Amino acid sequence: MSGRRHEHQESTLAVEIDAGQLRITTGADGRSYSRVVDETRPLLGTEGLRLRARSWLLHPEQPLVDATFLPEQANAATVTRRLLRREPHAGRDSLALIEQQIEGMPEVSQIWMDADGRSIEEAEESPLGTMRTHLASEPAARAALGATLDEDVYARTLLRSQIRLPSPRQLKRLRVSLQLLRPGSGWPDLEGPGQHVVASTATRRVLEISRAELLPDAPIDAAENDPDLQPNVLLQSDHPAVAALTKELRRPELGAFA
Repeated sequence: MSGRRHEHQESTLAVEIDAGQLRITTGADGRSYSRVVDETRPLLGTEGLRLRARSWLLHPEQPLVDATFLPEQANAATVTRRLLRREPHAGRDSLALIEQQIEGMPEVSQIWMDADGRSIEEAEESPLGTMRTHLASEPAARAALGATLDEDVYARTLLRSQIRLPSPRQLKRLRVSLQLLRPGSGWPDLEGPGQHVVASTATRRVLEISRAELLPDAPIDAAENDPDLQPNVLLQSDHPAVAALTKELRRPELGAFA
């Protein structure tokens, strides 16, 4: 079981493994939410992953594929590691540079690993630039899971405009012109569901964002049997205060995007 604090609210996560299934229970503010998922793979912890890597580094011709449980995703995931090369790094004569892909994570990270399978440093590309974490010990690795961004770093991820949009939730399409202030940094991938680039130069992109349209027969209310729409520890839609506010604000005559 692990606990974290979000805005003065502590959350808990407990996992039970039994007969090819995981029972995952999250809790906050005296409320708990459970779900069961099928999982037959052997799940390795921090030390198990290290021991596997230590043996694999002796003969790393093929990728190393393992499964583990990720608290930040509250789910099991496959971890695939590939050796890129060996090089001097972080004051060491030779470290293995590993490319690591975690199932469900969009970015590929690079890890400098010693011969004992211990991660010395990790680098991952993000919208904020290259994020580096020193993971020379298990306590440091666990502390990294709860790391927070500096306020100024977070502020730089926000796009501010002096334009106020009338009835923003009624908009069906929006075009945004983006200017690259540091050409050497390059552009991130802006293509995705509901958005695509309609014009581009070396230093400018015009991004069109479209509102998702509901199917004609799609209900506005959450489907009771859809696991993705059930209350959970982050969105406690079954909390009396949330239910009361929902009832107060809901205006079905204005449509789903009111």
